[in-house]
Amino acid sequence: MATQAQIQLQNSNYLDMLDDPGMQKQAADEGGDYIRLKLREEGFSSKILEEEEVGNDLDIQLWTDKPVKIYQKETDVPMSVVVGYGQQPINFYIRSSRFAVTPTTIMSPKVQKHKYELRTYKFDVRQVFADNIVKDLQAAQDKALLTAVNTILVSAGTALPGSGVAQWQNISGGFSRSAVVTACRQVLQATPYNIPVETNVINNITWAEHLKWQREEAGGDYSEKLLMKGAWATSKLLDENWLVTIKRQLVANSTQYLFGPQKFLGKSVLFTPPTMYVENKVPGVYSFFCMKEVGTTLAHTGALGKVTYLAA
Repeated sequence: MATQAQIQLQNSNYLDMLDDPGMQKQAADEGGDYIRLKLREEGFSSKILEEEEVGNDLDIQLWTDKPVKIYQKETDVPMSVVVGYGQQPINFYIRSSRFAVTPTTIMSPKVQKHKYELRTYKFDVRQVFADNIVKDLQAAQDKALLTAVNTILVSAGTALPGSGVAQWQNISGGFSRSAVVTACRQVLQATPYNIPVETNVINNITWAEHLKWQREEAGGDYSEKLLMKGAWATSKLLDENWLVTIKRQLVANSTQYLFGPQKFLGKSVLFTPPTMYVENKVPGVYSFFCMKEVGTTLAHTGALGKVTYLAA
């Protein structure tokens, strides 16, 4: 932990950079490094589908001037069949299926502050950027991902054209052991693709319901561990990843999103990493905002699911 004197010295050095036009770019880069750290810590979108930096390795298309990245899907082939002596195998011509990823710009609100007010802060002033800029930037990306999933899954009980199965289901019994097993082992696995669940997204209120599991439901000493320690960081129900979010405006109570392994989901491409911009159009007043360009394509609907837990 840095001492108060070290923090004040760090703030002073950073603000001196802002005062020097020749050093503003370095100051922005330092703020940007801090922001990227917070994005990795707090974002659940990039934990579901890891962002791939492509740099200048881009593709072009006739229908857009935007940079595009093209990926191939696995080619499906007919099943093998039993044949008699003297018969020839069937002919099947392989055709590759492809999908494109195009970027979307996500831009944070612009935060303004007078340099002398910043000098009064007793903690790292870059924390201001993390609190007021990064959370909004990340929430926009998380919202876009879940909005796409909701659109694909249509509504609870609706069978999807691709799988013929409802991948958004209502399950009775609340967030109980029985209901969780049904959600994680019998929703995506009921499709023709039989894709396992790797990552779940749930909010902290719903996640807390499993702290109420009794010994006969949790098994062994796990119920005591839940009561005494909470097991927030150590629990890995059904050996799957659980991303617990406080963004209840995005993930409603009694709701769980299911995601298959990344190799089945699609691609998330980072075209431009999160970048901090600093402006000084009014003497003494600095504006800070962050921007990134990212594109995500969910290429396989069979790797997506959603569950709404109904009261027992």
